[in-house]
Amino acid sequence: MQITGWIEGITRGEVAGWVSDEDRPERQLVLELQIEGQHVAMAPASIERPDLVGVIAGGNDARAFSIAVPHGKVLDRSKMAVRIVGTDATLPLDHAPGYEGVVDFVSATAIGGWAWNVGYPGKPLGLILLQDGKPVHHMQANHFRQDLLEAAVGNGKHAFLVDLDSVPAVDASRYTALQVAVAETGMLLFDLWNTSAQESEFGTRKS
Repeated sequence: MQITGWIEGITRGEVAGWVSDEDRPERQLVLELQIEGQHVAMAPASIERPDLVGVIAGGNDARAFSIAVPHGKVLDRSKMAVRIVGTDATLPLDHAPGYEGVVDFVSATAIGGWAWNVGYPGKPLGLILLQDGKPVHHMQANHFRQDLLEAAVGNGKHAFLVDLDSVPAVDASRYTALQVAVAETGMLLFDLWNTSAQESEFGTRKS
């Protein structure tokens, strides 16, 4: 059995990716999410996608999977594994993107919200405050909030709050032009304050 696969994303609610058995490409594989060696959830790799047609050596197809994470389960990549059922093979987790974050509020005096990289509960995420797309301040999302802990956002220490009066480069009279991005990737956090939608691909303030 020659397993090829990839974890494409991790959120609080889902671990998603694709997989294939190169020796038996017609075989449907089943993936199991484990935490500290214990079963959490499983799902078959049964989702057909155009981008997975012919991607395996020899022109074979791969199939995608989506493992639903039980509500409230805190994910820690150092204790997680995604195993192919019936084998000892696992898929690597370290590379998988899993950034979630929301700008909860912004005013002429402050901006706040939360952000983390799913599966790294004790690692604060570096952020950049932008105005008109230009960096004006660097910060970390490392403050505790009880609602984040209750929503399984790591250890709850993933909030940020910036006093705009302490950032000389910010024009507070134009606070609606402020944005927050993940320092590692430049990905913008979802702006819940200025958007009518109550949720996004990055999650909500409290699940």
